[in-house]
Amino acid sequence: DALAPADLAAALDELEARVVERLAARRDEAGIRRIAAMRYVGQAFELPVEVDTGTPDAASIAALALRFEEEHARSYGLRLGFGVEIVAIEVTATLAGEGQVAQAASPPRLDAQAPDGGTRHAYFGPVHGHVDTPVAGRAALCASPRQGPLVVEDYEGTTVVPPDATAWLDAHGNIVIELAEQPA
Repeated sequence: DALAPADLAAALDELEARVVERLAARRDEAGIRRIAAMRYVGQAFELPVEVDTGTPDAASIAALALRFEEEHARSYGLRLGFGVEIVAIEVTATLAGEGQVAQAASPPRLDAQAPDGGTRHAYFGPVHGHVDTPVAGRAALCASPRQGPLVVEDYEGTTVVPPDATAWLDAHGNIVIELAEQPA
């Protein structure tokens, strides 16, 4: 309900321009498909919903929310009937007969509700023992990789990054943990 049509239009236009550029094509040569990853507020999973072509307005955003609710009812057998949100958008462009496809997606939205700061007492086995471990929210991994030990708290769960490991977010918002080489 709070989404401004101009904001959605600007984000879709930017992604569309990027995928058309990747194909080295003109906009009128490419087939464009726009998808919104949507969920009810507070859910931990999204459903893909096709976004109408053309410039978004209040009516098309309302229709998008309705399509999400229909998809949710088809997938899960019910409509929850409360706030709907777009978590990410994706634009795919294809060239007919060329077999070329380009895709661009918005960066994942990270909820700022998770704590950032403080420590937890954690046990990392006989090598490291008990360690006062920094606590960070998932969004803290956006700016740059973080060295372990680290506890990443999010509304969906908690991720423990061991000592001698590094964690960061990939382009889809997944936490990637790289373990240090262990001596032979």
